[in-house]
Amino acid sequence: MKSPVRYLLVSEIGPDFALYYNVSDDVYAMNNPIGATLFKRRNAALAVKRLLGVGIRIIRCTTRHRNGLQVPVLPRMKHRKKRDRLHAT
Repeated sequence: MKSPVRYLLVSEIGPDFALYYNVSDDVYAMNNPIGATLFKRRNAALAVKRLLGVGIRIIRCTTRHRNGLQVPVLPRMKHRKKRDRLHAT
């Protein structure tokens, strides 16, 4: 089966900043999920997550082909508006 579902590892620093892990280079791509490793199996992503430590999440996404590359399509995240964060008490 050619399922478009993939998993990637992310470290979210804040509401507008995320680091996506690339296994082959052992680096994080800043705010760019295209630079992340796409895992076919959640168990494989979970094994790498255990090695990286705390603060890492596994995100389930779908993929699409663009210009010959398989790129992740992330689910929409619910973020509050910056204005709401500034006025929070």
